Amino acid sequence: MIPEHEQFTDRVRSVFRRVEDEAKDLNHQRMGTEHLLLGLIGQSDGLAAEVLGTMGVQLPEARSIVEEIVGRDRSPVSGTLEWTPRARMVIELSVTAAHQFRHVHVDTEHLLIGLLREGMNIPEYQGKGMGAGVLETMGLRLDSIHDETLRVAGRQQ
Repeated sequence: MIPEHEQFTDRVRSVFRRVEDEAKDLNHQRMGTEHLLLGLIGQSDGLAAEVLGTMGVQLPEARSIVEEIVGRDRSPVSGTLEWTPRARMVIELSVTAAHQFRHVHVDTEHLLIGLLREGMNIPEYQGKGMGAGVLETMGLRLDSIHDETLRVAGRQQ
């Protein structure tokens, strides 16, 4: 199910459609943070993809890591996909990030910040989502990506 909220930009809505497509391509029954990461990378006109691209993150490699770690389900997806609790948390954190920056709309940089903050061991949550884990598997530090996202987002204001 794609979240409907007037605060989301068309780019973010496009990311959500990509997330659903990525989950369905892997026959996953729910949309998680790993699918959010793949959706962000695939939205090439977003600031998140720009930041991730400059850090060497490429969609084929990230997709391969997701498939290696999580696998591909055997049964095709039927019906509407739901978000995992961690993915919903990332979306909530992205709305919070947009408000912190006094932005009216939630864009891809806010989703990336939400994904990174969820993965940076927020005290009230244990562990991290698969999306953050994929970035770490690629040899990246979440705090470095977070700082770069803030720097690039500040440049765009």
